[in-house]
Amino acid sequence: MKVMVPCIEIKDVRVERAERFIKEIEALQPSALRLAQQFARDGQDALDIVQDSILKAWKHWDEYDETRPFSHWFFRILKNTCLDWKRNAYQRLRRPLTSVRGTATGEEISDLSDTDVVLALAGRLPLRQRMVFLLKYQEDLDVHDIAEIMDISEDTVRVHLMKSRRRIREWYLKMQEKKR
Repeated sequence: MKVMVPCIEIKDVRVERAERFIKEIEALQPSALRLAQQFARDGQDALDIVQDSILKAWKHWDEYDETRPFSHWFFRILKNTCLDWKRNAYQRLRRPLTSVRGTATGEEISDLSDTDVVLALAGRLPLRQRMVFLLKYQEDLDVHDIAEIMDISEDTVRVHLMKSRRRIREWYLKMQEKKR
């Protein structure tokens, strides 16, 4: 599933800068969409979250510090958009959770691979732990980068990772016991 980059009207902005923005966004689309799907648990909502993030990034493109990685800046915008989406009670109550990678129960995940099971179980984590876990293990970012994106200390990132791994391990072991 590919996210459409919004049409951008270029007036006072240099064409090269706008082209760089589009290039950077296109490179991050698969990662951004995967991350948004973990939060939204619905493909269409995930696309909406990514589109909103792209529009926010474009609106604030002049504020981007080019000495820092674009991906960190964009993932921070995406994180905040996901948090905004989660805070909206209407979105939470609008649909039942039916996605494989959503919050999992034993019956829903019995036929999935271990990776899919872990990702499904990650859907049960509290929001910040889930974000840190996904940035680390799905997007393969290091602790420093996650801390920068999440605007938290590296120690807090490590604590979130430790707690999320422990919870997922507990849930996974309970699920395995029930299979026996």
